[in-house]
Amino acid sequence: MIAPINSTDVPPTTCPTETKLQPGLESGQALMAQGEAAFHDFVAQQLEPALGHTLPQMEVRCKDLSVIAEVA
Repeated sequence: MIAPINSTDVPPTTCPTETKLQPGLESGQALMAQGEAAFHDFVAQQLEPALGHTLPQMEVRCKDLSVIAEVA
């Protein structure tokens, strides 16, 4: 029997029980199954090493923005 790991013993980023979800590469639908943010993160993780540098970041600012949300 393996003793449970106490979260104070191992930093969260290196905890062996934590698994990072990888998108499926068999189809576009599989790539998007975890949402667009996961897809974009995956693409950035593949592109940055291939390019040899980080991708440029973009900041979006809005003036007079109106947001409407339906809360159930």
